[in-house]
Amino acid sequence: MKNFAKFLAASLLTAVMFPMQAFAISNVDAESVSACNATGTMLPDDGMCRSTPTQYGITIYEMGLCASHPYGAAKTAATFDDSTCVVTYSNPAATEVDLAASIGGVTPLPGTSTAPAVGTYNFPYIVMGSSFTVSGEFTHDTLGTFRSDGSDGVNGGVVTAQTDSLVQFGDSANICYSGYIGAQVTGGTIDGFITNTAFTRGANASSGACINQGRVVGVMNLSTPVKVTPKTFSVVFNFLLTDNGIQWGDGNTDGSDGPEDFGSAPFAGYFVIRDAD
Repeated sequence: MKNFAKFLAASLLTAVMFPMQAFAISNVDAESVSACNATGTMLPDDGMCRSTPTQYGITIYEMGLCASHPYGAAKTAATFDDSTCVVTYSNPAATEVDLAASIGGVTPLPGTSTAPAVGTYNFPYIVMGSSFTVSGEFTHDTLGTFRSDGSDGVNGGVVTAQTDSLVQFGDSANICYSGYIGAQVTGGTIDGFITNTAFTRGANASSGACINQGRVVGVMNLSTPVKVTPKTFSVVFNFLLTDNGIQWGDGNTDGSDGPEDFGSAPFAGYFVIRDAD
């Protein structure tokens, strides 16, 4: 697994379906990825590193806050339990926005924002489209500059974007690994889930892709919960893309030579709560 948003998009496996076989909801554990080093070894052998993208396009349909994890404490539920959740932003007709274009600024989202109910929330969530458009470049002091070339490679002379479609977190032809659990981000960890438009996860796969797909639900597990009080007038989520939005991967077990591929990285961010005096 090299990328959060591209696992089997390029070459899918052949499906072997067993109609009477019961499948469990399956997860994989997130890999630990650090920022790319500009000196010394850029990334680990057969590993990955992250840097700031020049383009990071995602489609955001919904954001909200939950008091308990919507896919259960074990994170293996098939359906999204919204019984402890409040929706803070919604746009069913959302289109892709480039968050990297406004690093350090504000990206307006043309949807409906709603003030959350008073309460304590440990699990913010965001519902995204399953496609991510990413580009970037990274300069190492001795290895030179690596540029995304739009075809998963890094040898392009011009930085070119690539669109990754997330269909599977594992590498099985008939088991859908729809959960990516425990990615380290600022303020806690984040879990990613492949779902359909009803936020329902799949347990089986076809040609290496999860049957239920089309949405990616990210659920943060906050180290410090969000506390909404009667004085709260603003709950803002800030995406962190610096050293974080694009992943570079080494596929030949020699990270000292630099990366051979790239893809989108899990989003990260933090909340700013504003209360009236």
